[in-house]
Amino acid sequence: MGHFNLATLAIYSEDAVAAEEHLNAAVRHFEQLLEDNPGALRVKHELATCYRVLADVKCADGRADQAIALYQSAREQMQALVLASPDVAEYKASLSGIFMNLALLQNEGQLADEALSSLNQAR
Repeated sequence: MGHFNLATLAIYSEDAVAAEEHLNAAVRHFEQLLEDNPGALRVKHELATCYRVLADVKCADGRADQAIALYQSAREQMQALVLASPDVAEYKASLSGIFMNLALLQNEGQLADEALSSLNQAR
């Protein structure tokens, strides 16, 4: 969580470069942890969160294609969590938020059908 916390601090300090560096390090860390222990739900949740926040940073920097790919990675991790633990409301709420962010970005990119699909899945 160290890199993620440093990224959060960088975001609040409006230092997108540092935030991206720390988020990339956090992603690498959580991906390695997940590779070593594929059933670790907490690690999947942290990885999905890192993907989502990294997507937010890239979106704010105008890199929509990269942001969409990261939102999709976050969605995949979070969907796996919802399937594994359907009673955990936090997972469902996070997944809905990912779909909403993805829909907003798709809509800005003139991808209306994809945006509508993402919004429908957010429900």
